[in-house]
Amino acid sequence: MILFEGKVLCGGYFVCGFSVALVATHFVPFAIERGFSPTLAASAYGLISGLNVVGVLAVGVLSDRWGRKIPLGGVYALRGCAFLALILVPSDWSLWLFVVVLGFSWWATLPLTHALTADVYGLSHLGTLNGVVFLGHQIGGALSIQLGGLLHDLTGSYALPFAVAGLLLFIASLASFAINERKYSLSY
Repeated sequence: MILFEGKVLCGGYFVCGFSVALVATHFVPFAIERGFSPTLAASAYGLISGLNVVGVLAVGVLSDRWGRKIPLGGVYALRGCAFLALILVPSDWSLWLFVVVLGFSWWATLPLTHALTADVYGLSHLGTLNGVVFLGHQIGGALSIQLGGLLHDLTGSYALPFAVAGLLLFIASLASFAINERKYSLSY
């Protein structure tokens, strides 16, 4: 059963990479297509980066109180809601809501994923294991950059790649809630 947790951690981090690299590469052009000026689109992206600090600190506190999987599943679900709101409710307020939610959740998965890896597998090979889990993140990121551009070229819109990211985030959320961290961790 410990193999299940490894697949979930790698798969969830794949989705994390998919969603953040998609935004890192395609958010500014997406916002410009929605009517934002290039300066405002870049400023909105900058706000995402600035809110990271708060999100990472907040999930650290939450994970110490509630365990790792609940905040991790919550972060993925919240990010998925932001992606879907951005697509289903095309307005300026949904774009700003997306910016705020994504800003708080952008790096929030990192401490949770690495702490869960340590909880499930222990510390003796943590560097290698975190490297393997992070590989999933990078593969997801590389794929989303290419897929986002390809789908935009084919459809003339970013709606489909952003919707795919949102749906994948909900799957990652559900899978994260299924991790049995208490079974393996000495912390509990």
